[in-house]
Parts: sequence; structure tokens; C-alpha cells
Amino acid sequence: MKKKYEKHYINTEVIFLTIDMENLVTSDKPKKFYVWVQTKDIYANFNANIVGSFVSVANKEDNLMFLPNENFSGYISPFQGNLLRSYQAEYKLETTRKKHFPDHPSRLVATFLFETEEEAMTYKETHSLHVGSRELKVGSTVGPYSYSKHDLSWIDFLRSPLLTDKDIIKKIAFSYWEGKSVDNFRLELSEKPLAVVSIPIYEVLFIGRIDF
Repeated sequence: MKKKYEKHYINTEVIFLTIDMENLVTSDKPKKFYVWVQTKDIYANFNANIVGSFVSVANKEDNLMFLPNENFSGYISPFQGNLLRSYQAEYKLETTRKKHFPDHPSRLVATFLFETEEEAMTYKETHSLHVGSRELKVGSTVGPYSYSKHDLSWIDFLRSPLLTDKDIIKKIAFSYWEGKSVDNFRLELSEKPLAVVSIPIYEVLFIGRIDF
């Protein structure tokens, strides 16, 4: 995989970002992937353990479920804040993808996988609350498929309540889709680093069929 390095300046600090130049793959050769399956979820359990496969299909339609209210300027309960920040992050990523990276799988229809068991376990260590009681399963592709690889740690930055700068949000969204690594990335607010994961963890956005 070809790589290059770009120099960026954040708060006068020089950082270097590693860029994966080829993060979009199309193939029909069998390949293994790993996935955390929530067996308590009726649909995930049915497909993984009864049907024995996950199938995701590329969808060129508009899959955004809600449109942000650009005129909103009032108070919102902190209990809703986390939910809305997560959707706002997905909204920004999807609108960026549609405009600048239309060939990449949409996060709204893709299956989320890991290319190696090591990546899957790193995700468990850093996102233990999300993994919870999920079961790690390994599956193999069937037929043609496509996927792209992205450092999911960028999304932790996007979901931070401290991140409000629109230019930085835009840069982070581009970095995610371009396949850049979050390694060595620093973002500071009032001289304090944002409290988010900042180690590279690559997820796979998969379109196709994977059998268990």
C-alpha cells in the first residue's frame, strides 16, 4: 500500500499524518474478516448464527434519515446531547462522502468489520463499553465485494462535545475518508487535549456477503 506524509499545523504544533493512498478495494477473491456480533440483538443473532451470513448492498440513494435544523440555537438536554453528537458526526461523514468520495461505501449501509483479529481486540480494549458482551466472529467473503479502510479514531474526535470548529471538523471528515491515520494527531482546546482515543484503529466498511 502506497503511503506518503503530509505536514499540518494545529495550534502552531507541527504534526505528520500518514496517508494510505489506496484505501478502496474491489475483489472477488475469498478473504477473512472479523466482526463483533451482538447476539442479544434479534436481527444480528438471526443473521450471524442462524442464516450464517451478513449481506450489505451498495445503495446510491439518499440514506440520511434526518436533516439538521440550521436555525437551532437553543438549549438541549445533555441526555440528548450524546445521541445528537453521534448523528451529527455520521451526517458530516456521509455528506462529505457523497460530495467528495462517492465511490466509497456509505457508513449508513455498509457492514462494519475488522481486517485482523488484532484490530478487533484493540477496538475492544479502547471501546469496551460499546463491545460489551458482543461475540467476536470470523467470516469469509462470498462472491464479489468492495470495501474501504478508515481509522475510526477520527470519529471519536468528531463526537467530542469540545469540538466545535467547523474547519477542523471538515479536516477530520476528509482525513477519515482519505484513509489518514490519527497517529500523532493532536487537537487542543484552551491548552488541554481533547479526551478521546488517539491511536489508529482501522475499521472496514464492507459491501457484499460474508459467511460465518
